[in-house]
Amino acid sequence: MSRVRILRALGLVLAAAALAVCVPLLVSTVRVMSGVSKVTAAPMELVRLQIVNGSGSRLLLSETAKKLSGHADARLEVRIVDTVNLTQQILPRSLVLSREQNTTGAGLVAALVGFDPNEVLYKPLTYNVRQISTTLILGEDFVKMRNPKRARS
Repeated sequence: MSRVRILRALGLVLAAAALAVCVPLLVSTVRVMSGVSKVTAAPMELVRLQIVNGSGSRLLLSETAKKLSGHADARLEVRIVDTVNLTQQILPRSLVLSREQNTTGAGLVAALVGFDPNEVLYKPLTYNVRQISTTLILGEDFVKMRNPKRARS
């Protein structure tokens, strides 16, 4: 055989091998791209949440932050931007403060933690560097709401 025929045969074998590898990859890529893509609507309210623990329970802040962190549904997305643990002061009552005049997001957070959304108070922050939109204040009653057995004793 001549050298030219050997090179042509080798070229055909390499081309066939390349096609055998590339065609299945292209087919699987098209399947993945067409089957996995999903468009989701952005939540109506984005809440930048500050959690203040005045309950006297050290674990309550971390438990609550863990439950609320990253919460997202069609109406509400929660981003925790600040947490504060009050060590010198125990607050008897929990409440939700809206730091914006539009209290919709704060009302959704209140409902999420089991409070009446109509009891949200508007109290703006003077220097709101973290752009906090809602503050959740955890008081002694929040511990009792979460642990009904403790409330009875």
